Amino acid sequence: MGSVVNYAAVSGNAPLAETLVFATAKVCPENDVWLDSRGALWHPGSRWLAVADLHYGYELTMRRAGGLFPQWGMGDIRARLQALIRHYQPEKLILAGDVMDSSGSAEETLTLLAALQPQVPTLICLEGNHERPALLKRWTFQRWHREDGGYLFHHGHNPQEVLDCPEATAGATVQITGHWHPAVTLNDGAGTSMKLPALIQQRPRSRRTLSVHHHHWILPAFSPWARGGRLPAPAENVRQETWACHQRRVFAVG
Repeated sequence: MGSVVNYAAVSGNAPLAETLVFATAKVCPENDVWLDSRGALWHPGSRWLAVADLHYGYELTMRRAGGLFPQWGMGDIRARLQALIRHYQPEKLILAGDVMDSSGSAEETLTLLAALQPQVPTLICLEGNHERPALLKRWTFQRWHREDGGYLFHHGHNPQEVLDCPEATAGATVQITGHWHPAVTLNDGAGTSMKLPALIQQRPRSRRTLSVHHHHWILPAFSPWARGGRLPAPAENVRQETWACHQRRVFAVG
């Protein structure tokens, strides 16, 4: 069982988000970055809000393949995004790749993006490995995006392409990606278990190292269907911290 080694959460109700309950925790105290249990990373100073791996339309993909999937996932994604926007009122909303699930959900994804665009001053979409021409030809996607404070966003499916680009990495100290769908499983040893989406923070054991090649944060998947990808093992000189997202708590797990 994973042991809770730290706990820092503020629970509350978003007044404009119906009855959605959420929790937050400061996951980077030196730079004031917060993780919201609804699956988002928030920077109040720069006012950017980042999410990854919506896989919008996943249930449509599964139903077309013959799976008996309920169709509540897209509604859940819309509700959480709208609640986050209303609560934080970000200047920028960063969708860090795999916004769509497959070409079969292109129209639904375009409808979602068109609805989000007027709700935020700037909507930034990054290309992931699930984006298809049916979407890319009709909406602007970027390979990577930089934010003040040394943050470099990209999806993470082809990291070397971004890390080998001097324009992307100049002055960057932390790369923030998605792609891996990190999660943690907690169990009581008696057969009951719970899988929770998680934020992974990998950093060198020496705090003197400030390089985008050494500092890597992996966002939780925003899709309710995408939890529990297999993560690459960190290097020996890298310290990894895991933050689990429960509806009412955000907590570090060791």
